[in-house]
Amino acid sequence: MGYLFFFFFKQKTAYEMLRSLVGSEMCIRDRYQRRVRGQTPTIMGWFSTAMKVTVLYVVVKMAMRRSTARQDSSLSNRGSLSPLWSEGELLDLGVFISEQAVLTDWVRAIPVWQQQGLRYHLEDPHKLETHITIPVTDRLASNGSMYAHVFFTRTGLSPDPTSEGYERDSTVFGSVSLVRHYRELLMRPARNLISGEQNMVPDRRESHGSESQAGAKLVAHWTPELDLSLLADWTTYQPGRIPSLLQPRFRFAETGDGTRYLPALYLDALWMTRDQTIPINSSLQTLPLKISYSPIGIIKLQMQLQMEQSWKQREAMGLQGSSETDTLRKIMVETNPYLLGVTAVVSVLHMVFDLLAVKNDISFWRNNKSMEGLSVKKIWTELVVSVIILLYLIDNDTSSPVLLSSGLGVLVQVRLTV
Repeated sequence: MGYLFFFFFKQKTAYEMLRSLVGSEMCIRDRYQRRVRGQTPTIMGWFSTAMKVTVLYVVVKMAMRRSTARQDSSLSNRGSLSPLWSEGELLDLGVFISEQAVLTDWVRAIPVWQQQGLRYHLEDPHKLETHITIPVTDRLASNGSMYAHVFFTRTGLSPDPTSEGYERDSTVFGSVSLVRHYRELLMRPARNLISGEQNMVPDRRESHGSESQAGAKLVAHWTPELDLSLLADWTTYQPGRIPSLLQPRFRFAETGDGTRYLPALYLDALWMTRDQTIPINSSLQTLPLKISYSPIGIIKLQMQLQMEQSWKQREAMGLQGSSETDTLRKIMVETNPYLLGVTAVVSVLHMVFDLLAVKNDISFWRNNKSMEGLSVKKIWTELVVSVIILLYLIDNDTSSPVLLSSGLGVLVQVRLTV
């Protein structure tokens, strides 16, 4: 328990703690002043709060309905959607490696990993994995691409569309590139604050579009791990009720019993960071590849898809860089889940209290008519400290929410001095 409190308080800067205390002090002062003036909560105040909660509920419900309405309109004219593959069926797995984005050369296609008789069940197999090596071709060494093609078929059937043993509705497939392209990291000087020594370290601030990184060339990196997951869920959906994140991953088939859906195949690359990838160059002869398979439940799959979509949106909006995303991946993989949950709760509470402190700062100084009992020297000291901390956060490429919170504090302090 002591470690938990230490972990929480060490995240606070002196500036944040000072602002929180000042905000709490002003909350108490404002409450005291209202009591003196006889301004007690009224029925209209409670009614206003209830109206705000109601409006927020209506907005959330409308957003959910709009998300559901975006689904394929052709599905709304069909009856209930049930799974085509039943629980406990036996499946065959085949993984092919090719330089083609779409596997068409089946004559020379040889699977690098095969598994037969896999039972389609959420709790059936433990995690299966294999380690193989992939030869580096001339095209791959020249900044080319390499793809993994994954096929699940019912036992005894072939994934080859040109084969007599092929059945489209008995095959689930997907492809993913094993090569990622990153800008080459430039080196920048860094000084050790304790020893005073200066060394050259990689500049990982390329995600924010600095001019130095804009001219860096793209370098191909090999992804050494490939995680395969087949959705193990047998829910029967009503029209328009398929989760919006899963609907594009389903493939539908018309049968005599109506419309059925095939399981979603998820090629998991969510937890792969740049540090784990291998730069590809002409000196490499082979590259390692670890392939693993395990079924996945619908709740876990939706959580990962939501997280992946959220990170991509934040990167597209410029709110989060690729280096920050990698840091989040490392934290979530390497940190104890319980400690991670506690940290998330503490972070949310800190943000709420921080905003409340700013709100009460603004409210107090707006209604204050006199500087009696207040120290002008203290106000200027807090402003200088706030500016120094803000500049330090900007120099260290801190995330946008932290910069926003610190920036609001500086604006409040500037307003006090004007």
